[in-house]
Amino acid sequence: MKNIVFSVAFLLILHASLRAQQWEFDYANGESYIVYNKGVLDAEGNGVLVGGCGPVSPDYHPIVMHVESDGVHFEREYEGFDGLMLTDVVQLPNGNYFTAGIASKEAVVVMVLDANLDIVNSKRYEKAETALSIHGGRLLLDDDGTVVMAGEAWFPAVYTNFDARPFMYRFDEYADTLSCRYVMAEKPNPEYYLQEFECYQILKNPQNDGLIFMGCGQNGLPSLICYDYDFNYIDNIWMENDHMLLFCEYSSCCWLSDDDLLVFGTLYPKNHQSRSIGLLDVKLSGGVPRLDTICAEPVLPFRIASGQYNSTTFVNDTTIYGSYSSSEGLFGPYFPSVCLFDKDMEVLGNKVFLDEDYTNQPSYILLPQNDGGCIIVTQFTLSNHKSQGKLIRMLREDFNPILCSVSEVPKERLKAMAFPNPTKGELNIDISGLPENKEHRIQITDVLGRICMDRIIRGEGNVLTVGVSSLKPGIYVYTIYNTEKEVLKNKFIKE
Repeated sequence: MKNIVFSVAFLLILHASLRAQQWEFDYANGESYIVYNKGVLDAEGNGVLVGGCGPVSPDYHPIVMHVESDGVHFEREYEGFDGLMLTDVVQLPNGNYFTAGIASKEAVVVMVLDANLDIVNSKRYEKAETALSIHGGRLLLDDDGTVVMAGEAWFPAVYTNFDARPFMYRFDEYADTLSCRYVMAEKPNPEYYLQEFECYQILKNPQNDGLIFMGCGQNGLPSLICYDYDFNYIDNIWMENDHMLLFCEYSSCCWLSDDDLLVFGTLYPKNHQSRSIGLLDVKLSGGVPRLDTICAEPVLPFRIASGQYNSTTFVNDTTIYGSYSSSEGLFGPYFPSVCLFDKDMEVLGNKVFLDEDYTNQPSYILLPQNDGGCIIVTQFTLSNHKSQGKLIRMLREDFNPILCSVSEVPKERLKAMAFPNPTKGELNIDISGLPENKEHRIQITDVLGRICMDRIIRGEGNVLTVGVSSLKPGIYVYTIYNTEKEVLKNKFIKE
């Protein structure tokens, strides 16, 4: 029934040799189809990843990995669940893991696992008879200990092959269904216009005891769909603005306040071919008051690729990670990339994995770590998926976080536009000529155009001091700009 994929010798060697915080290992042997779709950091700081494994797609069965912060890990494969791909996981108040997925597009399967990943309970729930198929499947642990699941059900459509509308389940800790609803609305019911909706994340609504399904709706526009506790429709918030934000499957968000939501995703400007990674400050009352491109498309050869495989993980207010793909062209090859930012929508650092071993392995899942670091889970993107994915443990310092501050310096001490240059630790930039009453930003890029920092300039004074000790030796460019134009630009050398 169950097959343990566990190497005692490897774990002993790993535990003895990887006591440092950084580590990395391959989680596939290059011979199997293995996909990890989602993960959770449990109460003890261990990561639990869920997905599917098999000889080829879609001939797979569930797989779950348990990984500790020092890299010690084991996997469990579960035979007898043909065609089941696990899509999400949460930890229950009693310590068990609750995971669910879709079996051959026909049924929802729920599994409850103990600390050793043994099956405590499993249940199968067939789709609605009128649905062509079901897809997706995100989970939320509600305040009362029940688990909400939401995905997409495809129904026959008049003008297209199908319409995708939400389906919803609520389960107890034993995997029994407490309630279920498939949205099958007709005009003029407002839920009719949820066609083509895909659910990427479930949130608790801080303004009431209801739920918010975050995802992508008709015409690719992102939306927040509000439901009450009993799955009754309340409202739909479209996040329209001057850009179109294309969510991918793992876009994510966190609350800034009871009305503000910080959303991470891929920006696709209207009437423009380029793409970038950005943040939106979304109001539940409607509108997008702040939109910020945090990793704009730099000069070639590296640019932001398609918005697939984005992910975010939130450690605290000043340690938030977002993943994306860098590429030499629109069609690859892709390189896993992760940026570090905060709730002020400022980029604190960035990391692009350019070695050949990481080619076409975008970062698929991010797991926060209690020390401020994160675990990056990559996945090979070619069609057969028979290649090694990676788990990479990174520290916060590995993303080269750069500190900056503004101070007043006597004019006679202003030696140059930027000094010292070359520099080993700090770069001082004369900003006395900046236009007043303007909000300015500073961006630092390397010679390939990759962004190392992009941040609002805060404080009063005539000198901006930037700590660049974390940068590798080389030539960099700093640019200071406002909403209207570029104000200052110059090169500097990091020794």
